Amino acid sequence: MEIKIVLNGAEQTLTQDQLFALAANGTIRPDTNISIDGQLLPAIKVKGLVFGKSTNYQTPVSSPLPPSSPNSAQNDFPPPAENIRGNNPFAEFSQQTPQQDYTGNFPPTQPYPQYNQYPAQNPAAGNGKAIASLVCGILSVILCGGFLILPLIGLILGVLGSKSKKQGLALAGIVLCGFSLFLTLIISVALFLPVVPSGREAARRMTCVNNQKNICIAFHNFHDTHHAFPALYTVDENGQPLHSWRVLILPFLREEVIRLDEPWDSEYNRQFHSRMPSAYACPSNGLSISNKTADQCCYSAIAGKGWNNDKTQKDKEGILTPAEKAGTLAGTTYFNLITDGLSNTFLVIEVKEPFCWMNPTADKTFNDLEKIGTEHSSFHPGGFNGVFGDGSVRFISNTIDPYILNALGTRDGGEPISPP
Repeated sequence: MEIKIVLNGAEQTLTQDQLFALAANGTIRPDTNISIDGQLLPAIKVKGLVFGKSTNYQTPVSSPLPPSSPNSAQNDFPPPAENIRGNNPFAEFSQQTPQQDYTGNFPPTQPYPQYNQYPAQNPAAGNGKAIASLVCGILSVILCGGFLILPLIGLILGVLGSKSKKQGLALAGIVLCGFSLFLTLIISVALFLPVVPSGREAARRMTCVNNQKNICIAFHNFHDTHHAFPALYTVDENGQPLHSWRVLILPFLREEVIRLDEPWDSEYNRQFHSRMPSAYACPSNGLSISNKTADQCCYSAIAGKGWNNDKTQKDKEGILTPAEKAGTLAGTTYFNLITDGLSNTFLVIEVKEPFCWMNPTADKTFNDLEKIGTEHSSFHPGGFNGVFGDGSVRFISNTIDPYILNALGTRDGGEPISPP
């Protein structure tokens, strides 16, 4: 019996043992064409062949066996016959494939009979993951998110166990874990939303404190130059107010100086109304960031006179006083006249009713201090910032006693900083 096969582009003649060996090591696959006594048929049709793993066959097969004698047919194939199906013991047609013309061309979409390339999957392998996903989902809901670790683990286990027999449990775990993540997000937003505005307000209050400290430094530099604090406002020949103290300390804030010999609302000086220095704008005042209200100042001195220590007569003044005559920039107050102490006397306070920063008559009076929580308060919730003569800035609560405010506003009242 003559067996021929084409390997690596060369036709080889094989023995029966060589044919079985090549099939066992994977050199011959089910679709390899084999010629037996001139009859061409695929290897899958040869009876008794067992196919193994594929290898790279590089060595030629041995030379064909010598012709057998008529008396030695022990290892030869049976003689060919007219019908290979009925007479050839080494070839059989699969019952699962249609009749072929023995060319070895199988339909491309039809698998080889009795040849399974992939092992069968075990559908019960993911049951434990599905159950674990459900448990993680339940615990996540109970713990309101489980620090995001449990729901994330549950989602992963649910996806891995979705192809198991218990895919319903896996789906329930995915739903519970997803709901837990959503619940955690809602709780986080609800908890952190109030923190954001309060944090921003703290930053704005700190900017406000820095503004007032810069104003106080400018006051002290003015005092070093003129040997007195600036006037509450300057006056003309007729005693009419010309310019506010906010204009007089501009050189010490490194800002542009305007014409001091003209009123604050003259045609020339009016152009500076919208050029307010940033040190005069409270960041918590939303109006101060608008171009239409860029002249809105929130820092005021305390004008006029306050009560004396027995509250029978208003004869005590604050630190700033009006100029006594035209052409004078300084007031009548210097350090030695602040007998209540610089650390106990207001220099500038923050107000809630902004005004044009160049207006010389817009500063608050002692009467305004008696209106707790209204005019003298600020855009900061709960109170206002006040800078004292020594440069310290303190936050004053709206609930402070009016007597204490009056005492802090006067420079020489001799009042104790506590209610009588």
